[in-house]
Amino acid sequence: MTTTSRRTGVWVAAVVLALVGAIGVLVGSRDTGSRGAAVPEPTATNDPQTQRAADAESALFAVEQAVADADRQAFTNAFDPGAESRAAGFYSMLRRLPLSTYTLRFVSPAGGSTGTADRWAADVEARWAIDGYDERPVSTEVRVTFTGEGDDTRVVDIARSTGERIPEWLLGQASVRKAGSALVISANPRLTERIDAQARRAVDDVQDVVTDWPGRLVVVVPRDAAQLEGVLASEPGHYDEIAAVTTTADDASDADAPVRIVLNPAVYQDLGTTGSQVVLSHEATHAATGAAATDAPLWLVEGFADYVALVDAPVSVEVAASQIIGQVRKSGVPKQLPSKDDFATRSGRLGASYEAAWLVCRMVADQRGEAALLRLYESALESGDVDAALADTLDSDVPMLTRQWRDYLGELAGD
Repeated sequence: MTTTSRRTGVWVAAVVLALVGAIGVLVGSRDTGSRGAAVPEPTATNDPQTQRAADAESALFAVEQAVADADRQAFTNAFDPGAESRAAGFYSMLRRLPLSTYTLRFVSPAGGSTGTADRWAADVEARWAIDGYDERPVSTEVRVTFTGEGDDTRVVDIARSTGERIPEWLLGQASVRKAGSALVISANPRLTERIDAQARRAVDDVQDVVTDWPGRLVVVVPRDAAQLEGVLASEPGHYDEIAAVTTTADDASDADAPVRIVLNPAVYQDLGTTGSQVVLSHEATHAATGAAATDAPLWLVEGFADYVALVDAPVSVEVAASQIIGQVRKSGVPKQLPSKDDFATRSGRLGASYEAAWLVCRMVADQRGEAALLRLYESALESGDVDAALADTLDSDVPMLTRQWRDYLGELAGD
């Protein structure tokens, strides 16, 4: 079961604990693909800030060129000798990721200050792409600490910038492994094997319904809640009851934005086998269908994802829809389809709202066939106009669909 919130440049879909109870479970780019490119010489200038920016650019280029050349020694040499262990950790993680692009660009001195003669920091734009998975590079800012000047400028540390997301390559000792056509990046060894198998199954579940999806999926498993909040750049506690989030990797909303499924290890590890599989298959549906870039209503986006995740799951409708059925028996059938507010992460109606949305899609598949449901979903996803999609694919409209769904709910609840 999931909850969705929208904000500028990002769409997320997150699976909440209700499921557990329900089923027991500025700057341009530089091509680093070339080999043997010379490190630019720092440009002499009388302006200290301009000189520092030039020194930073030179040091950053040395780092990215070492990554492109797979040259561990050159990478280490770009760092201060006292930061050798950190450099080794960064390099190992960067090499584990199948990167097609990795660039670093000086943006400005950190916090607008010039730092000290011994050590100073800068905001740096990092751009990277995972080969075979990202249609375009991810872009975010990181905080880079430098030491020295001129030819002696070296990197001391690379860290997350305040308010920005932690890049995958700053997750520390994370494993990177293929799980069929999926890629699992895990900083949580306890969950790695489990996610490996479930990512494979999630791809299969989605491809059973969305048959033309190639199955490219990136799953990120943070070490703990604190790292999760860093990966999502969220407030502490915001995702405490969320099992997983599907989001664009850099808060962008364009159709080509790289997408990640981010798991909350504290919640996910407590889900049963069936529950956690439903969670991951649901999120994989969002990732596969490009739901991040749609204006389609949440009852359809979330309902379809639950339909895909549950269609072959060993869970009865009475169990999977227990909250909405209980609500109908207590208070009667809802008068309208779930609204955007019903899907807020802290909504008291969250579980029932997701179940209600699922039952809309289940009803369409039962009465008109799975192919008709898929046509409706894809049409609404592309246009954002569910009324037009209903008319084009089902010769229906929202009022008619709502009446049919209310009757369907009433029958399930014996109301």
